[in-house]
Amino acid sequence: MKNSIEYYKEYVDLLAQKSDDELIYSFNVQVGNFGWGVARSGYLSALHKVLELKEIDYSEIGTSKRMSYRNHVYLVGDKLFLLSTLPYENLINIVYNYLCSFYLNIKKEEMKLEHVDEKALLIKINTFPFLARITSSSLAGLGKVEYNGK
Repeated sequence: MKNSIEYYKEYVDLLAQKSDDELIYSFNVQVGNFGWGVARSGYLSALHKVLELKEIDYSEIGTSKRMSYRNHVYLVGDKLFLLSTLPYENLINIVYNYLCSFYLNIKKEEMKLEHVDEKALLIKINTFPFLARITSSSLAGLGKVEYNGK
């Protein structure tokens, strides 16, 4: 049976080979996962280490000693952001690309952020008119959009 150090070494090797986007996805799937065990301990420690090795700034969510898996993160350049701290232009681009994945014919200029926090945002789209609540898990590629046509 493996111990956490053996898992850690195995996962560092595995995670170090991932692209930055794949690494962030690997982080985001851990949000809301409250299970615990030796393998997960090694995995989360390895994830932390690989962020350091890749010189990704994770100061929004942790320090050299700990890391929070409470909220989804988004990579801009070499820095991780929470949904609520993303620079406006990056946030609009992420939301725009997400909505366009549903083949919506919209323009960025028609989108207006109504509210943003760590868990979700409200965006008004003047084209339809349309008000959408989009969760951080949706924008992280892990969920769906909720809408109401007002």
